[in-house]
Amino acid sequence: PHMMRSAPAETRAAPASSVPLRTQEPVDLEAQLATLPKDATARGLYYRCVLAQIPRGTAVEPILARAGVPTARFQPLSAYPAAGFYRLSAEVARLLFPREPLGEGLRRLGWTFYTNLADSVPGRVVFGVLGRDAGRIFPTGHFGWRMSTNFGRVDTELVGTKHVRYHFRDYVLVETMQAGVVEGALRFCG
Repeated sequence: PHMMRSAPAETRAAPASSVPLRTQEPVDLEAQLATLPKDATARGLYYRCVLAQIPRGTAVEPILARAGVPTARFQPLSAYPAAGFYRLSAEVARLLFPREPLGEGLRRLGWTFYTNLADSVPGRVVFGVLGRDAGRIFPTGHFGWRMSTNFGRVDTELVGTKHVRYHFRDYVLVETMQAGVVEGALRFCG
C-alpha cells in the first residue's frame, strides 16, 4: 500500500507522489491528539470494536486506565471523546502487536473497523445496499468517516476506473490507522 502525498504549497504544480506508508516510524500520539478540537468525538461503535479485539481472559480495566478512558458501556451511536478512542486504540495495538512499531499495530487494528461499521445498524443503512462491491463502496467511503467522528473532513476524489483518492483534512493517524481502515475495507470486499 502506498499513500499519495501532495507537494509542498510552494511547489503545488508538481503532481502528488506515491510513497510507502510510514508505519515503521515512531508515532507521536500525543502530538497528533493535540491537533484535535477540544470537543472531538468518535462513536461508541469504534470503542466497542477496539475492546472486542482484546483477547478473552485479558483484564480490560487496566487497559482502559492506561488509556485514560473511564469504564463505560459504550453505546454504538453515542459520541465519546475521540482522544480516548485513539489512546485506547494505541494501548490495544501495543497489546496485540508487541513486536511491531505502534504505527504498524494501529494499521493492523484499523483492518477491523470497516467490517464492524458494515455490520452495525447505521453501517447497514448507509453501506448495506453496496454489498461487498469495492467499486461501489470506495466512492462513498468518506461517509463512514463522517458518521464516525465530528472533526476533520474526508473527501473522495474519483481519479479513474478502480482508482479513488481520499483527501484527509485535520485528521489524525492517516498513514497508520486510517490506512488500515482502507485496507480492511478492501479485504472486506475480497
